Amino acid sequence: MSNDIQDPVLVPAKRPRIGVLTGYWSTNIGNAFFQLGAVYAIEQAYPGAHVFPIGDQAGYYNTSKGNPPNSIDYAKHLDMDALVILGPYVRPEMTNIVSDLIRTQHEKGAKIMVLAAGMMQYDSGTIDLSRSLMKDCPPHIFTSRDTETYDALGDLAEFAFDGVDVATFVSDLFPKIPSDLEPYIAMNFDQIPEPAISPREQFSGRVDRSFDFEGTTWDVRHPKWRTEMCYKHRAFIFLDCLLGLNGGPARVDGKLVVRTDHRYNPFLMKKNYRAPMVYSGDVPYSYLNIYANADLTISNRVHACVATVAYGNPAMLFTRSPRAYLLKRLGLDRIKDEPQRVDLGFLRDEKNKLIAWLGDRLRETFGEPEAEAVVILNQYYVPDVASTGHLLHELAVELVKLGFEVEVLTGRPSYGPPDTWQDCPLRETVDGVKIHRLRVARFDKNFLPGRAFNYLTFVVPMILSVLFGSRRDTVYLYTTNPPFLGTIGWFVSLFRSHHYVTLLHDAHPQLGAWVGTFKKGSFIYRVWMALNRRKYKRSREAIVLCKAAKKLVAETYPIRPDRIHVIPNWADGEDLFPKPKEESTIAIDNGFVDDFVLLYSGNMGLYYDFDTVLDAAELLLDEPFKLVLVGGGGKRKKIEAQVKERGLHNVKLMPYQPFEMLNESLNACDASLVTIAKGIEGISFPSKLYTSLAVGKAIVALSEDWSELRRVVERSGCGIWSALGDAEGLAEQLRVLIHDKQKTAEMGANARKVFEKGYTRQVCAAKYAEVLKLADPDETAVATANRREKLAKWLAGGIGDRKLKLVFVTEDDPLYVIKFFEVFFDEYPSDEIEIVGVSVQEAFHEPKWKTAKRIFRFYGPIDFFRLLARYFKVKLRGDSIVKLAKDKGLPIVECGSVNDPAYIQKLKDLEVDVIASVAGPEIFKKDILAVPKVRCINIHSGRLPIYRGMMPNFWQLLHGEKSACVTVHEMVEKLDAGGILDTLEWELKEHDSLDRVITGTKQDGARLMMKVLLQLKNGEAVATPLDMSEKKYFSFPQPKDVKQFRKRGHRMI
Repeated sequence: MSNDIQDPVLVPAKRPRIGVLTGYWSTNIGNAFFQLGAVYAIEQAYPGAHVFPIGDQAGYYNTSKGNPPNSIDYAKHLDMDALVILGPYVRPEMTNIVSDLIRTQHEKGAKIMVLAAGMMQYDSGTIDLSRSLMKDCPPHIFTSRDTETYDALGDLAEFAFDGVDVATFVSDLFPKIPSDLEPYIAMNFDQIPEPAISPREQFSGRVDRSFDFEGTTWDVRHPKWRTEMCYKHRAFIFLDCLLGLNGGPARVDGKLVVRTDHRYNPFLMKKNYRAPMVYSGDVPYSYLNIYANADLTISNRVHACVATVAYGNPAMLFTRSPRAYLLKRLGLDRIKDEPQRVDLGFLRDEKNKLIAWLGDRLRETFGEPEAEAVVILNQYYVPDVASTGHLLHELAVELVKLGFEVEVLTGRPSYGPPDTWQDCPLRETVDGVKIHRLRVARFDKNFLPGRAFNYLTFVVPMILSVLFGSRRDTVYLYTTNPPFLGTIGWFVSLFRSHHYVTLLHDAHPQLGAWVGTFKKGSFIYRVWMALNRRKYKRSREAIVLCKAAKKLVAETYPIRPDRIHVIPNWADGEDLFPKPKEESTIAIDNGFVDDFVLLYSGNMGLYYDFDTVLDAAELLLDEPFKLVLVGGGGKRKKIEAQVKERGLHNVKLMPYQPFEMLNESLNACDASLVTIAKGIEGISFPSKLYTSLAVGKAIVALSEDWSELRRVVERSGCGIWSALGDAEGLAEQLRVLIHDKQKTAEMGANARKVFEKGYTRQVCAAKYAEVLKLADPDETAVATANRREKLAKWLAGGIGDRKLKLVFVTEDDPLYVIKFFEVFFDEYPSDEIEIVGVSVQEAFHEPKWKTAKRIFRFYGPIDFFRLLARYFKVKLRGDSIVKLAKDKGLPIVECGSVNDPAYIQKLKDLEVDVIASVAGPEIFKKDILAVPKVRCINIHSGRLPIYRGMMPNFWQLLHGEKSACVTVHEMVEKLDAGGILDTLEWELKEHDSLDRVITGTKQDGARLMMKVLLQLKNGEAVATPLDMSEKKYFSFPQPKDVKQFRKRGHRMI
């Protein structure tokens, strides 16, 4: 027996057939929970395996009699590589029904796998008998669901693991679906009579036991005689129900009761539906959703409790069965005495460990899983000089590293001048990528008939190659180069089983209409659109570069929006990296070092706007500013003429730089210009953005106001944005950057962080890999649904296109903190953020007279009474944060303490994405910090970590700071120690008022909070860790501090 394998020798890969013994859901739906969980776990551990359920033995319902004489033991006759047995299969009575099957499959060479093994009894006699049964055909792989079983039987297996019950995977394979039922308790008693259960103040009569739940004591009374009879003979529960003895109330403690019966029998309806609100059936998913949405589950069934806690809800078990050991393995050792929740972090780690161990054992047994096959189709590929060819090569190489078998179907090099064409073999393997080049004609592209013949010699062989070579187990990735390439996928799919993904770089025919090649609505436009509709209708998935492109495709073509995935292009972060301008040879050689340089590098074509930046350059002739335009294209001559005609001596044009000098060129500036013309975004997107982010330069973005380019730049703090045509606004923003080198440098640093988070080839290739797996015809529907959900969250930064759910925690301050909420509630984007709760706590968590005494000492008698007059004035008006929230129709979530389990549960029920603390009076502990799906954040009116603690505005004024720093940061258990998400500098006066500073920082802090929340929603927030070596902590100011404050000329009010 071993838990670890060192340096396994891998046998040749194959697609193993793994049969999982399943069934008898109607006799106990809990069987389905661990059977489906086992299938899911194996598929996660060993992708590509053919995992299939096998019907269980006919004798399962009455194990003591064995299989009926006329039944066929069908599973014995199947050809499989592994047989999976689940749960307590080694109990003595099971030998009558499974021993022959196990022995037969073992003799045929199948590996015997036992997952989530357990026992019905744990006495020495049962263990000895179980061991003797296992010795006959010892398992190859053995995982237990409780440590007791692992200790008793694990040594008999070749490989054994002390795991958790695979039924805990139900929450992964079946995500919870919200229900409009009012809050309810789930009751499940189908083996013993349902006991009387209610809070103590509502209980009458004999009390057999009690338990505490959410601060309330509940009493329990069992019908003793009927319960004992059910334990003695399992048939008695049927009689009990048929006699109408096993009912129950419709509500408990005012909450609805939803009952389940795990033994569905269509011929015993009176037994199934013996009480109000009962669900009974032979399909597991409704049961799972009932437990997933329950406030509490009380059951005599172990797996009703397992399912409930897997979804993070509390459960309590009423049983004498020692099978409860499997719940003890989950850390629920008191679940028979009181309701308990599992630690979801612990459970996730345990499930991950189980899948990792199982994956290692399966790879050691069957070899590495077969690589998923992908064919990339594009007209150009390396060593051709076309940029799409280089991008696709980088993608192909990364996919190989991720375990894919990649083939590229392309043409001979034919892009650019003939002197760049290289002779290449028609078939070769480069960096693990198989390349198949077609013999294409290479006539001059400026000669229209020659160009048409080039396309013909590429497309016809391509169609024939795919049509006669298409493989069902392969996913085909069609690009838009040439623009109609994806139509081949539609055509081939009419005749073959052909699974393909469409990759949209440029949208045609929209692009042709935009540049004027043909008119929108013309014959060629309509034919092209018709072909596109057919292409997208049969495309398994589609990949686009930006949200505008997704909107275009979703609104134009018959493909579901959830099948359209936004994955940007990328840059090579190893070849392109930040370098100070002063060290760039191009900057040195061209005299760029002393001036502020805004650089554009790339194609100066129709898709880009240069008029705005040239007009801004004219407005900046008096500044140390230089605009450098590197490259060529259709607009270059026009730009050269404008520069000469307008005397723009601060504009310099340069030719394309050699590739080996690209990093030097892109770093020869302070900021990088990225622009896109009006009406083109969605049809195309500037790849210039990715290289600019890679070299860590501040981005100067020119686009329409709704542009994704603007969203990326503004929400990540990596640059500035200006509207097309607004030269004055652009010039004004550039003046700020020209004279604030630190701000420009900070934007550049943020740019590189944004790049590393979302625009490296490794990150983008990993996203491509997930989309290609979605198109895999062999992936199960459940696995595909789970993958699709997780990918949507990943691509959208974690929460998809839905609104971000926000809860505020604050203190009852009608004078200052309310200023934050007056701004936030008026200005927040309600189409992107949903405030699902506002919790207002008492300030300082102390008696009011103590607070008054503290404030009196701080402000002094005159300012105290001025403040008191203000306070009474707002109180007489009825002003408060609670009233303000209610007036806006926002829900109030009552909160005594943020660390109270009842409050934590309320927030869990709200499925909160972000908890934002605004002057929250308590330290958040571990449990509350773990609640939100995204994170907990805090707004602090001081620079961290220097001004940690209380009253940071006071201390910043006292210490003579030129500005107050408002900080939004992540919350961790240690006070004011989380990573910084964003900051705001708020100018201070030489002789200032604390009242003015607190009010102003609260108001502007609200807008900073909105910015950060939108960054979190879109996955663009980058947290900068604090350097705690500079940390300081300030407590509430003392009278001597106030005296010094006034001496500096500052006022309190």
